[in-house]
Amino acid sequence: MKLINQKVEHPAFGNGQIITVEDARMVIEFAAPVGQKAFVYPDAFEHYLRLDDPLASEYANTLLRRKHEEKEVEKLRQQELRREEEQKPPAASRGKGTRKTAAKKTN
Repeated sequence: MKLINQKVEHPAFGNGQIITVEDARMVIEFAAPVGQKAFVYPDAFEHYLRLDDPLASEYANTLLRRKHEEKEVEKLRQQELRREEEQKPPAASRGKGTRKTAAKKTN
């Protein structure tokens, strides 16, 4: 869904209109004297911005849910990697005796 030209409301800046959305950044034009303000996209919809259009609002909420789910998956993956790392034997004891055995075989 295109969010360009969608109308938004900000608690401090008032009403505005989305003028650009690129990657993780969007720019909104507010009435003077505020002017243009940049926000993190889609995070700003969680706390700062409210879209006037219900369909656009649902779209932004879907993006936020996906982002939270991705963060949770990454958090679980990092925890699993840490657990696997903790279960490995210390580096000093890994492979102990292998070099001595190899050295004896060559003599």
